Amino acid sequence: MPMIEMTCPEQSLSKSAQDKLMRELTDRLLHWEGAPVDNAVAQSISWAFVYEQPRSHFYVGGQPITEDHYRVKITVPDGVLDDERKAGLVADATELVGKYAGEGHNSYRTWVLIREIRDGSWGGDGQILRRRDIVKLVYTK
Repeated sequence: MPMIEMTCPEQSLSKSAQDKLMRELTDRLLHWEGAPVDNAVAQSISWAFVYEQPRSHFYVGGQPITEDHYRVKITVPDGVLDDERKAGLVADATELVGKYAGEGHNSYRTWVLIREIRDGSWGGDGQILRRRDIVKLVYTK
């Protein structure tokens, strides 16, 4: 049940670029989790959100930005990603943002934050879903 949340300045990406980025980022996240990318259930529980904020709401070093910056927060169940998988996911996410941000994008303007949710602290369908429940859901539907 991974979640992706990207915060970026308004109009920094076209709607088409956002759609493609979220599609590819979802697939890469499932890949690094070890989940089947082509599984309909795995896809259906992989949610992504794009939060566009007014450019005037972005600051770096206490100063208004002059170039686009992107924050990608990825939430996964604890223990799904080891250090190697995290590194691969961060590299892929950064590359994909750069691909859709366009020419001149500097990878230092993309931050990827991975948040792991402790087993027993993820809820859905009105109940606690443990990692084993999520795995069972993906592989039995």
